[in-house]
Amino acid sequence: MTGPADLPAKPLHTWRPMALWSAGILLALGLAWFVGAVAVPVWQVRSGLVNVGWFVSGPVDRIPGGDALVIKLGGPVPATSKLELYLCMPREFASKRAEAVEVLAEIEPPAKDAIPVLKRLVNDDDEAVRNIAASALNKIQGQETAK
Repeated sequence: MTGPADLPAKPLHTWRPMALWSAGILLALGLAWFVGAVAVPVWQVRSGLVNVGWFVSGPVDRIPGGDALVIKLGGPVPATSKLELYLCMPREFASKRAEAVEVLAEIEPPAKDAIPVLKRLVNDDDEAVRNIAASALNKIQGQETAK
């Protein structure tokens, strides 16, 4: 007579839970990367631009709060990359694009990474962004010529 111990055991289907756990872990890692690499820098720039004064009425040598924002963003090189990322966002997320370009233009010393960004922004849809980018490029090129 055969009992339950003599019957062959059903094969375990452990690949399904393992596949789901693996997919969940990969999804969580991807989300963590996105938050750290995109969302946090854009949020830092966006919240920092609230305290930056920007004047439409005429040119100014330095904008109030621009240097503090660059320091808050980690210095000239990290600030340049964070501002570039902010300027790549859709206009719904980057509502203060002109102010961001102004801060990018005022970074001292001008980062070499800012030049391609400013050249791209010369063809932007927003007239204020175009004007600020063009004047910033002229200023940077004038400083390079003086050296």
